[in-house]
Amino acid sequence: MGLALNLAGADLKGFEAFPSGTYDGAVQEVSMIEVKGEDGSLPKGTPGLNVQFRIVGGDYDNRRVFNNYWIAPKKYEKKAMMDGMLSRLFIALGYDEAAVTSGTFEPDLDELVGKECRVAVGQDTYNGEVKNIVKGVKPAGADSGSGLI
Repeated sequence: MGLALNLAGADLKGFEAFPSGTYDGAVQEVSMIEVKGEDGSLPKGTPGLNVQFRIVGGDYDNRRVFNNYWIAPKKYEKKAMMDGMLSRLFIALGYDEAAVTSGTFEPDLDELVGKECRVAVGQDTYNGEVKNIVKGVKPAGADSGSGLI
């Protein structure tokens, strides 16, 4: 079956990065991922979460930013730091700190969708192109302070 498309007026530049700062946001989507290859420092097959945040309100309403949160193996040298990043995400999304750090926390990832938060967004250059990155997540209504969390 053939597909006939008229793409003559297509915008090929895509989305430009928006300014660094702290924005109201909400979780749009959460999916399980895993490390695909041996190129990075985490072993192949290490599980993680890919979280898509949607900016809510302002000039960048409905823009999206993404972050991966890895579930580090037990003997990984940076496990405490990586566990801290994941713990702070869940706490920012309204989960009780004691429950998150109990050692038996079992979140329902579907329940994360729609949860409001504050997202600190920065910029980084990847393959010569400026992209937005998530620098941190705080509870909804948290003061942005310096503009970055």
